[in-house]
Amino acid sequence: MTGTGTLENPYVITNVDDLYSMGETGGDDVYFSLGTDIDLSLTKYAEKFEPIPLKCLKFSGNGHMIRNVNYNIPDSSTNMFIIMNDNENSTISIDNLVLENIRLIGKDVFLFASQESKKYNLSLEYCSFTINEAAYTAESKNANGSRNCLIHDTNISMETDYCTFSVQVDFTKTRPLFSGDIIRHTQIRAELSTIDFSTTDDSYNAILSGVTISDSYMFWTIERRKSEMSFSFSMSSSDSNFSRFYTVCEPFSNVSTIHWKGHIGTPCFYDYEVLKKNFPNAKIEADSSSSSNNAKNVLSLTTAQCKDVDYLRSVYFDCLGAEE
Repeated sequence: MTGTGTLENPYVITNVDDLYSMGETGGDDVYFSLGTDIDLSLTKYAEKFEPIPLKCLKFSGNGHMIRNVNYNIPDSSTNMFIIMNDNENSTISIDNLVLENIRLIGKDVFLFASQESKKYNLSLEYCSFTINEAAYTAESKNANGSRNCLIHDTNISMETDYCTFSVQVDFTKTRPLFSGDIIRHTQIRAELSTIDFSTTDDSYNAILSGVTISDSYMFWTIERRKSEMSFSFSMSSSDSNFSRFYTVCEPFSNVSTIHWKGHIGTPCFYDYEVLKKNFPNAKIEADSSSSSNNAKNVLSLTTAQCKDVDYLRSVYFDCLGAEE
């Protein structure tokens, strides 16, 4: 590994041994940089994957990718990365990293986990993560106060900016994709399949739980395998905050009501035509208990209206300009 680990001269990772040496070489003030793509299917970790240690101030992907992770332990928790910084509440920054063909199967599944239950802050910028399969083998349900989610465990607080997440998730009972996070300028594509759903008033198991999300887009499909009975569930929890958010939901199952809970501070919208395509009686319902008049700020639009910038601005949806 070349470099000295400073901001001006970071350690440059050029092979899988360098990647896994971060736990020993790194430190809370150390900088790492990925110098090439790393394909784990061509290494000893193809048959027996081990979580990649992160012990640094910043890990720059430089547009390179880590691909082909297969971590399947049905009787245990699985995670792709483990944060190992010494100082609790330290911040780890990751930028311009691409993850591709990631498969995580276990009782609990996290992309990022914390070491020894220490609390950390995680900052993601300009990252693109594709999780081709995340499967929960046990009916785990967040208890009150827990912020476990697919992307990280409950000890990690995360901010994302200009990121893309594409995930396929198989639940026994629904769990959040994001929880307690600040999400900006981010695209989320999610294919969700579950045996059963948590109750609609369960704040810790909504798909988006306790998030603050702005200038972002989410396309998602949902399938319930347990029965064909109609059901309702929460897209978001009541302690979430939304501004300039656009969602498209294309359900596979007989959805009756999708509850859009939380504080909806500025006009946000969803594609009415896509939702109705398969299930004419399905609806998205804003939380009417808030004093912010949420229902007024949830716009039900046609596909054409969703793509018409002039129309969106006419209904006070603050579209970003080209320079933004």
